[in-house]
Amino acid sequence: MWLFLLGCDGNGGRGQVGLAHDRIDGNVLARRIHVRRMEEDDGVLRCEGLGVDDEVHEVPLGPAVADQELLLAGLLAETTYRCEVPGQDSEVLEFTTEALPDDVPRADLVEDGEPGGGYVILNHGTDDKEDRQTKILIYDDRGRLRWYNFVPIAAPDLDVSYLGGGVILYGGGYRALPTLIDLEGRVLQQAPGPFEPGGQFNHTVEELPDGNYLTTETSPNFDPALPSHKWNGFAVELLDPTMSARPWVLRSQDLVDVGEMYIPVNPEDKDPYHLNALQWLPEDGQVAASLYRRAEIVWFDLAEKRVVDRVGWRSDWTVVDEAGDELPGEEWFYGQHAVELDGDRMLLHDNGAGRPSATRYSRAVDYRLDPVAKTATRVWSWTEPGWYEPIWGDVDRLEDGRVSITHAHCEKCSDVSGQRTEVILVDPDTDAVDWRLRFSSPSDAGYRSAWLDGCRIFHRTSACD
Repeated sequence: MWLFLLGCDGNGGRGQVGLAHDRIDGNVLARRIHVRRMEEDDGVLRCEGLGVDDEVHEVPLGPAVADQELLLAGLLAETTYRCEVPGQDSEVLEFTTEALPDDVPRADLVEDGEPGGGYVILNHGTDDKEDRQTKILIYDDRGRLRWYNFVPIAAPDLDVSYLGGGVILYGGGYRALPTLIDLEGRVLQQAPGPFEPGGQFNHTVEELPDGNYLTTETSPNFDPALPSHKWNGFAVELLDPTMSARPWVLRSQDLVDVGEMYIPVNPEDKDPYHLNALQWLPEDGQVAASLYRRAEIVWFDLAEKRVVDRVGWRSDWTVVDEAGDELPGEEWFYGQHAVELDGDRMLLHDNGAGRPSATRYSRAVDYRLDPVAKTATRVWSWTEPGWYEPIWGDVDRLEDGRVSITHAHCEKCSDVSGQRTEVILVDPDTDAVDWRLRFSSPSDAGYRSAWLDGCRIFHRTSACD
């Protein structure tokens, strides 16, 4: 419930611009603001966090109408805000945000250099099997939590992205349908359910420039020569803008049938591929897929639905250094995540699961690909002592050339105590860490993250500078 305290100037009952606010269920870092009797067009609601030097939000208002409602999101916890409509006879509204709930994870900015944008968005899972609650989190460039949402399922390896216009896309983790929500956490759109028999959406869902959605499901496979031999394969899919139909699908069973996909030798191996990342390459007429269990990247032809090429230690490619000399087998990627292709460059989160080396380690690694010579030239790699995470993680190349790494934790896997989930920015020219956000608990788990332009999501003026 909200209440306006309106002034009166004797002019037919018209007076001050009235302001009131409602709390948002499930998020103490947002308010619904009601604006009444605005008499001039195209103003702004200005809200200042008292005592916080960079905390000014300016939310555009529409044409003058009797009443309008807007969302003020991206606030700080335990902060008093003072709001008004500058340039108009405006009431002043003050409110104080509450403390964060205990079940929202804590993180600290431990290296405060040059951030990669105004905000970073990521999913949060947990290793605590008694509490696998999944969350979507947004932190600002100073490591302060600005938004959170409790996803109503346990799916630690969720894919999440911000689409603009206050819309967030998530899905995957074997449980989450591709879903659009707004900044109040309301579901705007959702896929009707798995399209494959017994299918589960897994790891990837992203919006493409044409409005379709790229995603993947598990899909049943069998050996054509021995139909009783069955396992989980995959279906690479395009969902239409309504998420209710598939204009394009590629099933691994079709590739098994023509001898282009590995048939597991061991009947007990029920997940021999484990597709965990996709990249749509329409300019090449292809889609690339990361097969975690095979430690390879596979390119599929969109029209023919056939394998174009595959890169990895099992392939006919060779990994070399920049002088062209062949490198040992451990310089390939193993149990990789997050393939990112840009021209002839391939950036990966190389988890290192199954690496033939004396020590276990994860890293970010960048290759230059030559499909004619069949060489993958290791251009750059980066790791830290004790970093080993066999199942999660992400890398992204930013426009300025730096690499953002979702440094997923695995304290029990590491030789170094204190491993935590982190988001790290690394400069490949110097290998220096420019920025690092570290979660507090050894149970905190991250999967993927992405940097956002500060002006795209919240209306905080300092994030737009």
